[in-house]
Amino acid sequence: MNEKSKRTFQDGIRLAQQIANEIAQEWQKSEHPDWSGGVEAAKQIEKRLGAIAAPVVGPKCAICHNEARSFLWQPSLQSLYLPGSHIRGFVAIAIGDACIQRMQSGETLSFSHRGATYQADRRGFVEQEVQA
Repeated sequence: MNEKSKRTFQDGIRLAQQIANEIAQEWQKSEHPDWSGGVEAAKQIEKRLGAIAAPVVGPKCAICHNEARSFLWQPSLQSLYLPGSHIRGFVAIAIGDACIQRMQSGETLSFSHRGATYQADRRGFVEQEVQA
């Protein structure tokens, strides 16, 4: 790793620590300072870091192709995971937060991934049958 890359990496680590500290301070001031919402805090950290890192790295949403991924959907497991928490060895499709919100609001979204076509709405994801 060259010197410039090391500095960039170190700056990224410092930024991640700063964001985590800010969220920790916010959480301690909240109504539930017992850290029972650790998952929510982790989501906030990832969302803030993702917004910063998205223009540089990371897969885009398979539905809109614009937004950085916030979740990974695994068709064979019919489960939605935070990136890094998904089950290795199974196909994982990147889904953005805005598309998840659109689905939850009742909109039906269609998209293709590796030759398969899917539809998603508030009930979940469904693989569409291929018409011969």
